[in-house]
Order: sequence, then C-alpha cells, then structure tokens
Amino acid sequence: MKRAFASLVQALFGNLTATGLVWAAIGFAVLIVAALMSFDFGVNLTWKHGVSLAFLSIVAALIPEVAYKQKEDGKTLVAAILAFVAIPLLVIEFMSHAGYAAGFRGKDISEARVQNAKWTGAQEASTEEKTNLALWKKQLEALQAQAPWAATVKAEALRKEAKLLEDRVALETEGKRGKPKGCGKECENLQNQLREVNAKIATAEQASTLATRIEATQRVLDGKRDVASKTEHKSSTVQHQNGFFSKAFSLVKTGDMDKADSVAEGSEIILAFAIALIGTGVPALAFFVAGLYRVPGHNEHQVSRFLANVAAQRGSVVPKSQAPASGVNGPVARPRLVNTSYSDAFEKQYA
Repeated sequence: MKRAFASLVQALFGNLTATGLVWAAIGFAVLIVAALMSFDFGVNLTWKHGVSLAFLSIVAALIPEVAYKQKEDGKTLVAAILAFVAIPLLVIEFMSHAGYAAGFRGKDISEARVQNAKWTGAQEASTEEKTNLALWKKQLEALQAQAPWAATVKAEALRKEAKLLEDRVALETEGKRGKPKGCGKECENLQNQLREVNAKIATAEQASTLATRIEATQRVLDGKRDVASKTEHKSSTVQHQNGFFSKAFSLVKTGDMDKADSVAEGSEIILAFAIALIGTGVPALAFFVAGLYRVPGHNEHQVSRFLANVAAQRGSVVPKSQAPASGVNGPVARPRLVNTSYSDAFEKQYA
C-alpha cells in the first residue's frame, strides 16, 4: 500500500519532499471523503449520477495542480485552458457538496422536529388523561364526603327497596290494605321514603359512574404513560449549531440574543456554504501545496541525462525508456531514483 501510494504521488507530482508527501496524503484523504459526499448526493438521482459526480470531485481537485505544473513547464496556453476548465468543474462540485450539506442538515432538522412532535403529543396525551383522572377523583371524594354510605351501598339494592315502596304506595292508594282508597298519612310517609330512596339511587349511580370513569381513565393513562416513556426525544446537532451561531451573530451585531431567530436562516446558509467550500477546496489546496514541495531540479530531462552519464561511466547501455528525449519519440517516462547514492550524485551535478 505504501509503495502504491508513493508511485501514485510520483506519477502525479514527481519527487516530493517529506512535507510535500504529508500534504499529498492529506489531499488524498480529504478527496476520498469529498468524492463519497458527491456520490451520496448524486446517487439520490441515479447511481450513474453518483459515480460521475465522484469522479468529478477527483478531476476538479487535481486540475489546478496540473495547470500549475504546465505553467512551470512553460506551456502557458495549456495551463490557461486547464485553469479556465477548472472553474466550472469546481463550481459544479461545490454545488453538489452544497446540496449534500443542505440536504443532510435539513433532513436532520426535519427528523428531529417530527420525532419531537410525536414526543410532545405523547406527553400532552398523558397529561390530559392525568388531568381527567384528577377531576374524576375529586368529584368522587366530594360525593362521598356528602354521602359516606355511597361507597358501600349499591344502586341495584336501592332499586329493589324502591320497588317495594312503590308497591306499598300502590296498595295504599287502591285501598287494598284495609283502608279507604286514597293516599292517607301512611301513604304519604311511604312516598317520602320512596323519594329518599330514589335520591340515594341517583347518588349511588353517580358514584358508580365516577368509579368506572376513574378505573377506565387509569388504564388509559397507564397505556399513554408507557407510550410516552418509549417515545424518544431527539436532539438535533444541526439545530444546536444553528442556534449557537445565530445567538453569537445576533449578540455581536445587535447586542441582543433574543433577536437570534431572525438570523437563524442566514446562519444555516452560511454553515452549509462553509461545509461545501471545505469539501470542494481543501483537496485542491492540499494538492497545490504538495506540488510546491517538489525536489528542485528533478525533471525528466535532467534525470535522463544523469542516468546516461552513470551508464556511460559503468559502460552499460541505457534503456530506451530512460534515454534522453529526442523530440521524435515524445516525452520520456519519469524514472524513479531508488538508489540514494544516485540521488546524492544527482543533487551535486544538477543543484
């Protein structure tokens, strides 16, 4: 892996110092992440968009360094064309990163809002049932305070007593109890007792209804409390970040953090812009800085001449791939100076 990385760096940048290699490693690390971000954004359309945007990230990051290298080699027109092409490529890549950042941050906020709406609803539902339960219990306590017997006497038993009283009143009225027809004093007493029993029946029924409501509400409340305890409240990192920057900006600008809501949207745009700029600019910048740390004088022609001299001194034949460029066969391949003694001699000869 290390050798493959070294070969890749040498093919793209030539021979770099240790500092240049560090910058190249940083550039490749960030580039991999940036390409994955572009792929994630594009794959939402089709996998073809994802792949093309990932390769766009790689090309856009390398083109500025290639343009600079062509300028150093004296190919000004080629460098200008590449620099011109790099601009729209970097803009398109920035747009993909901006879309990824905005989409991810918006999704995080939306999911948090939906989840927290569920959480709030579950808590409110539990609170409502708790309020109803307290109301029913209070009414039952007041009723039992006025009629302590209501806790032990059932309405069904009172109805039987009322039926007996109704029958006796009917017998008294019809004169079937050895008295003349009509409602005398005994009949009136029975009617008064009947009214008292009917009043008790109403009280007993009310107490029974309240007890049933309390029992049912308690079951509902237990169920809603269970749901509320299992409903997660989601904390959005993006919202906290936006809130921090909004308050900080509002405090600096107006001296009042209460006005932070008015700049919240602006903070979201700025943060998404900054994230997209990092994904777009850092790889290209790292590669450009790495290129500034090339080993001085190590270009193809000088290396080829040096190898030719070494071969001549040893009486060996220089392979074609390492022979000086003739202008006919085109540019020669860049050789690797593996032997440190060659590198030292090269430095002395061409420094």
